Amino acid sequence: MEQEQSIVSYQSTINPDFTVFVIYKEHGRYKEIKDSLEKMNNSIGVLLVGTKNIFIDGEAVAEQEIDRDQLLAIEAHEIAHSMLNHEAGIDEHSEKEADLLGIALLEMSDLQRAASFLKDRMKELYGIDYAAFEEEFDELNYKSN
Repeated sequence: MEQEQSIVSYQSTINPDFTVFVIYKEHGRYKEIKDSLEKMNNSIGVLLVGTKNIFIDGEAVAEQEIDRDQLLAIEAHEIAHSMLNHEAGIDEHSEKEADLLGIALLEMSDLQRAASFLKDRMKELYGIDYAAFEEEFDELNYKSN
């Protein structure tokens, strides 16, 4: 990890093509990033559209005591937005898609605890029980084979 001017940057462990920047209030661009995050339902992380750069609010990380697995869940969600070619801004459909693909990315990397945070988010925000969803999907897949 490289720290400079109240910012920590590192390559994503989920996909090293992506760079994660955890930015703190002392940094010159913090207010700009924070304003963007507030416009997106007070999010903690954001993908800079058209890039492979993920910005995370370092102040929120510290205040909410966000751990490494929670950061991985944020990374996976933002990487999923990129893989799905989502445009800037948020809508419920895009958020659900990013959560589902994020869960798959984390589970493929055997990051079960991180995936559980996205599963919990789906339940909390959308009332989707991922375990029931997965069971139904498995049943459909079994019947089609």
